Amino acid sequence: MTAIDYLMKIHIAAGITALATFLVPMVTAKGGVAHRRVGWIFVAAMAGLFFTGAPASIYRLATETRPGVRASASFLLFVTLLSGASTWKGIRVLRFKGAGRNVHAMDISVAVLLGLGSVFMLYQGVMLKSALLLFFAALGLAGSVSDLRYWLNPDKPKMHWFFEHMGGMVGSSIAALTAFSAIGARSLGFGSFGLIAWIAPTVVFV
Repeated sequence: MTAIDYLMKIHIAAGITALATFLVPMVTAKGGVAHRRVGWIFVAAMAGLFFTGAPASIYRLATETRPGVRASASFLLFVTLLSGASTWKGIRVLRFKGAGRNVHAMDISVAVLLGLGSVFMLYQGVMLKSALLLFFAALGLAGSVSDLRYWLNPDKPKMHWFFEHMGGMVGSSIAALTAFSAIGARSLGFGSFGLIAWIAPTVVFV
């Protein structure tokens, strides 16, 4: 069994854990024991998805020469970045409950990296004439701009961190549901990149 095979096993386990836990923090008392404990399990699962999905996609980009496979790998890498950025912000806002500007290098870097990835995905979407890539590129650009505006805003509204935390965690939950939807669509013979399977969780959950 190769290192990539091990990564994929961990990736699948993390995905199942995220799917099994995402709803609990939403329906339990905010700040309560269940909310915090299960919430951290969900965050750990999303971190597991990021740190296994990103290397696997990068490996495919480094070893594959087929254009279609490379395009799929770059898309999956971008989706990993998108979900990771959402989870990161959802957690980080709890450390910055004040109303001032936040210029921490890591927070700004994550938002900028998401923006750069979105621009590349937009380019690929135009070149490949892919509505799926264009849809996710738009999501990424909107998220990047929103994150930068939030971090750099020196006059944040009251309870800003609460709503941003909810938004980040809901975004992460959508990512977990999207993966489940896409895998289910492939199992039913609709293809691994069926447009509806990838977009439906975002549309319904929002």
